[in-house]
Amino acid sequence: MTTKSSPAADPYLWLEEVEGDEALGQVKRWNERTSATVSASPLFAAYERRAREIYDDERRIAMPSVLDGYIYNFWSDKTNLRGVWRRSPEAAYLSGSPEWDVLLDVDALCETENANWVWGGADILRPDGDRAIVMLSDGGKDAVVVREFDLQTRTFVVGGHTVPDAKTQTSWLDRNAIFITSDFGEGSLTASGYPRQVRKWIRGTELADAPLIDEVAVDEIRVHAFVARDTTGAWPVIVRQKSFWSSSVFHLAPDDQLHAAPLPASATLVGSVGGFMVAQLHEDNDAGPAGALVAYDIAAVVEGKQPDLELVLNPPHNGSIEAASGGKSTLFASLIENVVGSIVRLDRSAEGVWIATKLPAPENSSIFLAATDPDSDRLFFMSVGLTTPQTLHLYAPGEPVREIASAPTRFDADLYSVEQKFATSADGTRVPYFLVKPKAAVGPVPTLLYAYGGFRASTLPSYVGPLAQFLLEAGCAYAIANIRGGGEFGPAWHAAALRENRQRAFDDFHAVAANLKADGTTSRLGIYGGSNGGLLVGVAYTQKPELYDAVICSVPLADMQRYHKLLAGASWVGEYGDPDNADDWEFLSRYSPYHNLSADAAYPPVLFQTSTKDDRVHPGHARKMAARMEEMGHRIDYYENIDGGHGGSADNSQAAHVSALLTTWLRTQLDI
Repeated sequence: MTTKSSPAADPYLWLEEVEGDEALGQVKRWNERTSATVSASPLFAAYERRAREIYDDERRIAMPSVLDGYIYNFWSDKTNLRGVWRRSPEAAYLSGSPEWDVLLDVDALCETENANWVWGGADILRPDGDRAIVMLSDGGKDAVVVREFDLQTRTFVVGGHTVPDAKTQTSWLDRNAIFITSDFGEGSLTASGYPRQVRKWIRGTELADAPLIDEVAVDEIRVHAFVARDTTGAWPVIVRQKSFWSSSVFHLAPDDQLHAAPLPASATLVGSVGGFMVAQLHEDNDAGPAGALVAYDIAAVVEGKQPDLELVLNPPHNGSIEAASGGKSTLFASLIENVVGSIVRLDRSAEGVWIATKLPAPENSSIFLAATDPDSDRLFFMSVGLTTPQTLHLYAPGEPVREIASAPTRFDADLYSVEQKFATSADGTRVPYFLVKPKAAVGPVPTLLYAYGGFRASTLPSYVGPLAQFLLEAGCAYAIANIRGGGEFGPAWHAAALRENRQRAFDDFHAVAANLKADGTTSRLGIYGGSNGGLLVGVAYTQKPELYDAVICSVPLADMQRYHKLLAGASWVGEYGDPDNADDWEFLSRYSPYHNLSADAAYPPVLFQTSTKDDRVHPGHARKMAARMEEMGHRIDYYENIDGGHGGSADNSQAAHVSALLTTWLRTQLDI
């Protein structure tokens, strides 16, 4: 039997008032102090200029989205700071000379409306292709304003589907109706702050009068709805998310009846192809092992039947299936094995057997699905490595895979070595990590270590960003760790660090850090993590302060007693545990950074970095951590961007500023 825990008195609750005058006053003082110190460095201006050049580089790959003979793309640069939504005829794009036609200029819209818009994406009506639902965010928040847009007149539709700022999600049902989940007023949101109702909104009617299609309980996470479209038709789908890792899938029949899909609660949908819905298992099932892809006949479910699950693809040995996406009749999947990528196409035979064919792709690279074409079985995919920039490839049946575009090389890869190494965690588990180091380095060098370790998210080798690049050029090493909690080795790798087992992720990180110092790689060690990774580095330096020499703690969770009461925090109870349950608080309290600070500890220098507009992880976590450390006499620096949302930056200028800030600060702390 469990009881509610009794929260200890918290003198810094006022810092949870996101835009409270007192809280913002404290943020301003911290920002001014940090900026004055860091910006005064002769390094800062040069790094900010170089980072801006990287983010604005017009040689970047224009990532494709394929529809009806066009390539759609959203693009920002030094001229288009907030960006333009544009499209090019596909033939011109594939020729290497795109003919871009701007559909919506977000900078111009900001000026016209005196607004702070950040692009949130668009959903184009199919098969017509002349209307879209456009999403715009105030300063980069998760919440968006929804507006219907006419692609022919390039204007917003007067009297169209328009919804004010909320965590809204829509999907076209037909030209005059959409699925919508949003804030419909009192009682329409869950405890996590997400919509709990799906409605069918018909053009010309009031949103308040839109008929209710489905609803979940207040203590569940959310409900969302979409229309899966393939060659067999349009299939309305509703997903009730009970917890972060548990959901129920339903198909909406023409008579508006809901029929449950034959999936276990832990499975997640990945797409549809040829009338089959594809999902990934996360626990062993009669149809396949944890990590496998399975499929079922959608039409049979809509008819009220319960078809058997078909095995589509088993996960690779010592790896996982990272993603899958359907084309016209073929399913594509990206795989990783020992954190190295590959790609396969999957075709269903007349006998109901799914046949996998490995596609040609660069070896020893990370492979990412970029875009599939709903009208063909072609695939755009990306290959990339830590010192190898992104290359966009096109696969078309019966043709050789060809390169479409490559990102520019920003540094001489021949000057650096890349190696996969292993550390041994506290329980004997071998934990892989990648290390990039200057070949000319003699003896230990300052090193930056990055990890994430949660929510099944895999940390795959990708071309280093400005922060890591600038440090490498300064003679440092850079390491990324594949600790438990991520998805690099399938569902078991994630489950090993869930809830009461979270300490395993921290132990893995400590082990990699210790290995970097013990094997002579590292002289001084900086660590960096954001969001769940911000929690990770917060735990790292509060548990083993002697192991770390500088910490960048970005958009972090820190108060694990109140995280579920702040913004979207309640949705993560399945990952971390419920602090209101005494048994759960017992293990959460052992590592909660905010509750494990000590005035007597010798902590390394810490830079907290967050955003006022982050409506996912509350900025109060970073604020309270900084305030308590200062109260105890510890050294902290702090920077809170007003815009940026959970990503921390709303445009390239802000991203460049943050990159320069982090690089300059870290070089100062590590005496580089």
